[in-house]
Amino acid sequence: CKSDAFSFYKVLRSTTTDNPSSLPGTDGTEIIGVIENSGTNQLMDSSVASGQTIHYRVQCIGYWNGAKILLGETAAIAVTIP
Repeated sequence: CKSDAFSFYKVLRSTTTDNPSSLPGTDGTEIIGVIENSGTNQLMDSSVASGQTIHYRVQCIGYWNGAKILLGETAAIAVTIP
């Protein structure tokens, strides 16, 4: 996230939807990490089980005029745990 408004990343996962999001109206998404350093590029998810397919996404969050805003997000990826 290259925006001057950057505040933090939300790392999201879901086992029930292929479109994880922290936006209102999105069920089945869990926030597994909040990263305040824009240079951090990894997070370990240790709460997984063999055979699960998990969908992940990272959202870039900032503040504008005192309100929290979504600055951008990655495409969702699916990972099947061996």
